[in-house]
Amino acid sequence: MKISDEEIEFLWGLTPEKGGKKLLNEYGVSLAYITLGPKGCYAVTASHCVTVNSPAGIQVVDTTGAGDIFGGSAMSQFLQYKKSPSDLTEEELTQIVRFACTAASLSTQKHGGITSVPTLTEVKEKSV
Repeated sequence: MKISDEEIEFLWGLTPEKGGKKLLNEYGVSLAYITLGPKGCYAVTASHCVTVNSPAGIQVVDTTGAGDIFGGSAMSQFLQYKKSPSDLTEEELTQIVRFACTAASLSTQKHGGITSVPTLTEVKEKSV
């Protein structure tokens, strides 16, 4: 599940960390990505929690589509591991979130939604 820190605050008045735990414990979510806008993302599973910063040096032009690009990028990386969220290692979870944060951040440097999707090469070069 992908949700923003602002949505967690609006829904429950909680921090991203407490909101993530609530999603896991009360709603049966097995993997929650709580995006933190330009600050990155907090992700949590039953086994691990990580915070990944967005890449530095991003000049934001338009945030249209960034959340969707984050979600799709995270899913594309998660599916490559072919395991359940609780079986991900902390390093794997960090890699997934780093890739998704990078893709979403790069997308904000261009106008539009689909037209702002970065290439796989661009994301890999920036997410090292």
